[in-house]
Amino acid sequence: MSADVHPSSSELLTALHEPDRAASTLEHLEECLACRVRLSRVRRASDLAPPPGDSLQRIVEASTPLPQNLADLVSDDRDGEPQPNEIWRVGRDEALLVWVRRVFEDAVADVIPLVLDVELADQESVIVGASATPLATAAAAIVALRTHIHTGAFLNRVGVLDIGKDVTEVMTAVREGRRPSGVRVGPPINDDDDQRLEYRQALRDFLAELSPSAWLETQGDRTAGAEQRANESTANHPGGDINAIKARLGERLSGVRFIDPAPQTVAVNGDVRVTSILKVLYLDTAILVATLHGGSHSKFPDPRAIAAACQAMTLTEADVDAVAVAIPRQDWPAQLFTTAHMRAAFEVPRGTRTGPTTTLAGYGLVDTLCKHLDAAVPAWEVTEPASSRIGRTDIHEITARHARTSIGQIATEGQRARQAAKRAAWGELPAELDERVAKFVVAVINNEAVEDALTELVQGTGDD
Repeated sequence: MSADVHPSSSELLTALHEPDRAASTLEHLEECLACRVRLSRVRRASDLAPPPGDSLQRIVEASTPLPQNLADLVSDDRDGEPQPNEIWRVGRDEALLVWVRRVFEDAVADVIPLVLDVELADQESVIVGASATPLATAAAAIVALRTHIHTGAFLNRVGVLDIGKDVTEVMTAVREGRRPSGVRVGPPINDDDDQRLEYRQALRDFLAELSPSAWLETQGDRTAGAEQRANESTANHPGGDINAIKARLGERLSGVRFIDPAPQTVAVNGDVRVTSILKVLYLDTAILVATLHGGSHSKFPDPRAIAAACQAMTLTEADVDAVAVAIPRQDWPAQLFTTAHMRAAFEVPRGTRTGPTTTLAGYGLVDTLCKHLDAAVPAWEVTEPASSRIGRTDIHEITARHARTSIGQIATEGQRARQAAKRAAWGELPAELDERVAKFVVAVINNEAVEDALTELVQGTGDD
């Protein structure tokens, strides 16, 4: 095995079972922290007892040396409840340092892992100097792995660290696609073979075991176990499987995409909770899909309570425009809340206070998403002036040809549409629409005013 290649899972298993045959793997593990973490998890997943007194045991237990001052800070007692801007040790059999960003009332904390191996920091990590921390050593807050964990996973309070502004700047920079300003961060990850990617995944796996749902299930919470079995039973119902919902959305919305969001569970009221399961992307619109579980499981609670839970979810999924909450049964009845409707507002002109309120209700999840996304439109971007080197290229002919192809596709989709209005509108497009589009594009290329270009698109040749 080359020193530049990380060992596979089978090679790690060989190192666990037959260390005498895995000299190259053991040598690699001496240098690679990410693979040591992977090896530890493979051993634990395989339920293997650690071999005594050999090089493998030394590798499995290897970690960054613990500063003596940190060891002095760690006590055997929990020492109260976690608070924002505090550093805590969290975990089950193994422990990890986290920085607490927020603490919610339902035993859920918003945390960011804090590591002492600052060379593993990337552009989405805040590096804190040794003099600014109670640890007496430099540390890195891996903002990219920000997540929610159960407060029962907190072990010991280590100290206070005020990096809230730096974390906010990194989060804002990521959303805006730029490098953080005024914050010390690590170098960006530009290579798929970067060791930091595997280290990220190891930390994700660790934190996933401390998520609210995973923690309650492992602790033997009977209610959580019953809810999970109920949700699993609905997955076999026709139309109730999330993959079937994706397929139906794909058939009705060309170009729709799906992302698995960071798992999070938020309390609604009592034992009723919502859990994020899917993010739906279409044009410039993103919708977070969450399932409702607990309680009677047959009807929705007060919309204001659901809206508050949805608003809490958008703190993590800041790019979403709406949250759709569904009950996972039959056709998944759903309620959708846009970010505007998650908050109270004043009506004009009377000034009456209203909301939070449901944006869309009374339909299944697929219909709800389609109705909302049908109104989605892409944002217009400001473009640079067209190059003067286009030369003799016939832009009009090229644009008209592409427009005719697109118009034909729209007409075909209109014939298959289930909604009568869409079938009528898409099946009866204006005459000479391809020519109108071509004239519009040519007008834009010629740097004409936007109003004049739009006139070409709306009025066409002027005959109608």
